[in-house]
Amino acid sequence: MTDRIDSLAAKLDELRRADRQFAVFGASSHHYQLNNPVDGQTLDAVEASINHSLPGDYREFITRVGDGGAGPFYGLLRLTDSDDQTADPGETFPYSADAPLRLDEIPQFAETWSQIERARDDEDDDAELAAFDRHDALLEEYYQQASRGIKFLAHHGCGMYDVLVVNGPQAGTVWFFDFCDDFGVVPVNHPSTGAPMSFADWYECWLDVSLADHHATPNWFA
Repeated sequence: MTDRIDSLAAKLDELRRADRQFAVFGASSHHYQLNNPVDGQTLDAVEASINHSLPGDYREFITRVGDGGAGPFYGLLRLTDSDDQTADPGETFPYSADAPLRLDEIPQFAETWSQIERARDDEDDDAELAAFDRHDALLEEYYQQASRGIKFLAHHGCGMYDVLVVNGPQAGTVWFFDFCDDFGVVPVNHPSTGAPMSFADWYECWLDVSLADHHATPNWFA
């Protein structure tokens, strides 16, 4: 794995030299700089919380190259960064590539939106508020489930994230996580092959796309 991580560091240096105007999306927020590698005490605490080691490529990157900073979208988050402090990486991630979470396919969500729309048509503010409360409670329930066994990697903006699964059968793969738009959680796929991506695949795809075209962003859902 060391050669692969060294290659990522070399490509990042190349991109830093090539994009001096920070034209790549999000580059103006991190300037292609990485934080110092994670310290051993923090790493040990996180791995103790999940009862095993982090995925190997991600672990090597944050211990040898840097813990947060330059990366896709608004940059790589630190190991200890999280969207929600109630997220529990020690739990098993509950979804698979064959059975991701798409909120628009859950009947209860469709029903709450129908209730909201009917209340609006009837100009019934109390009914609309009650329907929104039911919707938000349902959204929170699924959010808590989806937050199990993951590490937040990068923020797209507007509440959308890429996350790394660290616990369960999907450990080591990157997923797209969006509850602000009532979307859900789905695998991040390689734009050329459609295959699920590891951390190293994900980071290298960003580097390759950015080196080829500073104004492009990876199409994760090819």
